[in-house]
Amino acid sequence: MPALLRVLTVGWTVGRVTGRSMGVLVVNQGPAHFEPLAELCVTGDVRIHIDRTFALDEVPAALSHVGEGRALGKVVVVPS
Repeated sequence: MPALLRVLTVGWTVGRVTGRSMGVLVVNQGPAHFEPLAELCVTGDVRIHIDRTFALDEVPAALSHVGEGRALGKVVVVPS
């Protein structure tokens, strides 16, 4: 909930200053709902910001990064 409130308040202000948009995207579960979103990502209509990538053996650090609220986008864990 705190992250959502930050997006609604700080995100709006930052967007006005920088000219960038920030929002919350909610999608129902299941392939029927994910496939149209995936297509929007492929065409560039929806962009996903990746804050940081962690190796599989760095999962504790990745969870800490997210849990402390330092992630400014998606955090991705990749196999080593």
